[in-house]
Amino acid sequence: MSQLAWHVRRIRTQTVWMTATLPPTYDELFLEHNKLVRPRTIRESTNRPNIRYIVWRERGPGGLLERATRLVQSCWERTDLFRSERDRVILYWPTKEMVAELADMLGCPSYTVDSGTADEKGAIIKLWLQAGNSPAIVATAALGPGFDYAHVRWVIHVGAPSQMTDFSQESGRGGRDGQPAESIILLNAAWQLQLDRPLSADSEAMQLYLIQQHCSRGILSQFLDKEADWRWCMEDDELCGACPEHHRERRPPGLQFHLPKLIRSSSPEPEEDNDTEARPSASEMVFTGPREVLRQARVCDEELSRYESDLQTTLGCCLYCRVEGKPFEHAVTTCARRHHWIKAKQKALRDCQSRNRDWLERYVVCWNCYQPQEICRAADPDYDGERSCRFPDMVMPLCFGLKRANSAPQQPRAL
Repeated sequence: MSQLAWHVRRIRTQTVWMTATLPPTYDELFLEHNKLVRPRTIRESTNRPNIRYIVWRERGPGGLLERATRLVQSCWERTDLFRSERDRVILYWPTKEMVAELADMLGCPSYTVDSGTADEKGAIIKLWLQAGNSPAIVATAALGPGFDYAHVRWVIHVGAPSQMTDFSQESGRGGRDGQPAESIILLNAAWQLQLDRPLSADSEAMQLYLIQQHCSRGILSQFLDKEADWRWCMEDDELCGACPEHHRERRPPGLQFHLPKLIRSSSPEPEEDNDTEARPSASEMVFTGPREVLRQARVCDEELSRYESDLQTTLGCCLYCRVEGKPFEHAVTTCARRHHWIKAKQKALRDCQSRNRDWLERYVVCWNCYQPQEICRAADPDYDGERSCRFPDMVMPLCFGLKRANSAPQQPRAL
């Protein structure tokens, strides 16, 4: 994202940045990360009045898998909710292993990050949507970006979600046709609040939602919307599982829901640099203003300029030999030792392929010469300029030489 922001700044034109579920808590972090200067922010209420939010804790015989299976098997009997052969159910489970087990129990397709290529994943979705005998699919969070089917009636989370941002996106896949839908969380009977570590705002909102002491719709609204848009279940909304009846009056301004004081005080105070996963709250973030943003951008440009100048200076030299203290006044392509780093690169490629991992992060460097895309855009399909790399065979030999130098055993020195 920061790379995208760098390119956008160079265009020097107005841009529109859109995000589906950015909580107000993270507004300043978003602006700083993307180097946005004095943007105009437009927000709409995220309320989904046609979705009923429910949390069920499993207390009877059997576990969550059995409860989820019975729940899906009963869905066609819900004539008040399922009114068409096109209506579907999504079950979210956080682990790939449990996804496969639940899918086997239901006899339905499963969808994870390891479900194959993009075409194979598309075929799974197509098979699910066309199936007449099974409305369900079991998935991890991989079933998310780019998926938009209007007639999802149930979104079931088997187990407690950990982040409110993820839950809001996944539950929001239900009822996009405007018809009633239900978001259901199945909790294990042994589930307890997380009291062993400090919680980020995202996690705390999810915990607050799960204890069901306040309106579920109200907690979602409190986390995702500006205070002026905070609400709870009104007569035009589907009644959530926490509200005994619809509220007749609008939610009073400033009314904020919190975890019980006893629970909040029992959490240890966050230690400095101790919770790297927790996102900072708005009060913890420091946004230094447009001048500092522009100064940082200028520093970044100067660093790139110096780096490019250094590349020009060393162009045509063998950096592999240079870093090892050997004669380097020759091209790396003619170096007698070039097969060392070439074989190491091939081995790394094979290792990535065997683990089904990308060799390099996309849109960061040129895939031919491995220079930053700010320096070389030869591999960019949208680039109309020169297609040959300006500084080939420099990054890989240098990195391999440094790795060898750092891993080599230190020779004892004579006294």
